[in-house]
Amino acid sequence: MLLRQAPRACLAVLDNRLNPESVKREFHLVTICEPVPNPDSRVTLSSGRDMLGLNQARLDWRMGELDRQNLQGTCDLIRRETDRHGFLIPVERWQSQVQNWPQGVEGCWHHMGMTRMSADPRRGVVDADCRVHGLSNLFIAGSSVPPTVGSDFPTITTVALALRLSKTLQAVMELAQAGATVI
Repeated sequence: MLLRQAPRACLAVLDNRLNPESVKREFHLVTICEPVPNPDSRVTLSSGRDMLGLNQARLDWRMGELDRQNLQGTCDLIRRETDRHGFLIPVERWQSQVQNWPQGVEGCWHHMGMTRMSADPRRGVVDADCRVHGLSNLFIAGSSVPPTVGSDFPTITTVALALRLSKTLQAVMELAQAGATVI
């Protein structure tokens, strides 16, 4: 792979040496922080209808002081380390991501933790097998199951949960076909 990219790398170095004014050197840093689980955040159904006539979802996402501190700490760390190593020279004064808190903060649209996994039914909706507590035949596999975000890209975790659930469901079906009582 490195050898395949060698010609491009050589041209980039050559261009940097021969035309230093034309090389773009401006970068924008985007910070992704995990929000703290907030029991006041909700996803509910609105009275608005989609094109199938079903109620649309309404998101009430709340961020608190710990979220602001987390974002500020991340921005401070990036600023401190880039200054310390000298590999970025700010063109403008560093602006804090939290200056427009919370209006200036965007979500990544991975609404997680709404049907959170927990061994304790008082603290979660599903158990470790993605089975809804108190129901023998209802399972949930999706990005709403992990109790916290943990990562910006939950798809791999969601797929792993779905694959694990498929094995559980296959075992349940095999037991049922064999005449066993499935609970």
